[in-house]
Amino acid sequence: MNITIIRTDPYGFGLIVPAKTGIIFEHQCDGYACNQIQQEGIFIPLPKRYFKCEINADGDPEYYYDEEALPFEFEVITYNYLDSKSIIWMFMHEAYDWIIFKGWKNKEDYHAREFDNFIGKKMLLIYQNSD
Repeated sequence: MNITIIRTDPYGFGLIVPAKTGIIFEHQCDGYACNQIQQEGIFIPLPKRYFKCEINADGDPEYYYDEEALPFEFEVITYNYLDSKSIIWMFMHEAYDWIIFKGWKNKEDYHAREFDNFIGKKMLLIYQNSD
């Protein structure tokens, strides 16, 4: 299978669902460390309006999320879900979190049914890096 790498920069906000697709999404994270995490899968862009922003001392925007503002419920994955190789990624990071998707909050929203197939799935919640 041919592998294609696509940067998330043009979108910056979304979910990456791990899957064998031949498409690897590369996302810049970890603030000024500028790490480039990669995950093969399906990218689902999210509107910027779901994320909050503050301007840091250098004048750069720092994005973050408030669980109440996101249209879906989720659980952030902790050490209990990770193997020893993954623990190093949990110490310090910015602009991504591994989550377990629990479903759309408003079941009347037309998106709700589209996302039901992802309930219980592990995925990356990504947002723009502060750098």
